[in-house]
Amino acid sequence: NKSMKHTIYLLLILVLTSCGAGKSEATTKTSDIQISYARHFKMEQRTGYVVVHILQPETGKTERSFALVKKEQNPELPSDLIRIDVPVKNMAVLSTTHLGMLNVLNELRCVKGTTGEAFISNRQIKKGIRTGEIIAFNDEASITPERLLSKHISVVMYSGFGKEFPNDAKLQKLGIFPMANYDWREEHPLGKAEWVKLFGYLTGTEEKATAYFEELKSTYFTLTKE
Repeated sequence: NKSMKHTIYLLLILVLTSCGAGKSEATTKTSDIQISYARHFKMEQRTGYVVVHILQPETGKTERSFALVKKEQNPELPSDLIRIDVPVKNMAVLSTTHLGMLNVLNELRCVKGTTGEAFISNRQIKKGIRTGEIIAFNDEASITPERLLSKHISVVMYSGFGKEFPNDAKLQKLGIFPMANYDWREEHPLGKAEWVKLFGYLTGTEEKATAYFEELKSTYFTLTKE
């Protein structure tokens, strides 16, 4: 009868809709990137990009999320993600720890801004500051949009204190993205060291960063067993 046919038709529509939704879900399915010791960031591999969640140390909740997108890809992104094209060619890193991590990855060439020279021992960075290739920011007031734009800086990595970065909204509109780094809040030594993986994904050297961390982990456990 007509009623039965109508019911079957509706059921088919529901089944087909459900199947379609399942396929859509599969294309955006995430898999966690292994972060074993660090507690203040996590990463996910999604179709066409990697998501970085910076976690607030006091609450463990996501403070900000970024989508790291390789330049040859152009995925549709959820509105809550801030897009960063990788590998990042020009960045400012405002801690000597960050410089150390970029150094082991042989990626100091991307540093175009950093902390005051008095705190730096690396000769390559010192030379860059003296020649004007790298800007030394001695305090937050000196980190202006104009100075960042002059070096085509797209990412500013800074030690997070749970506060918004100066001129944050204006910088994002200009294509400059501040990213808090809470490595200094990690309690486990390997947790602090594991932030090297984030620098690896930002600079396109994720395999090198992972290999470096695994070697460091092995050395750590060898020494602690003695």
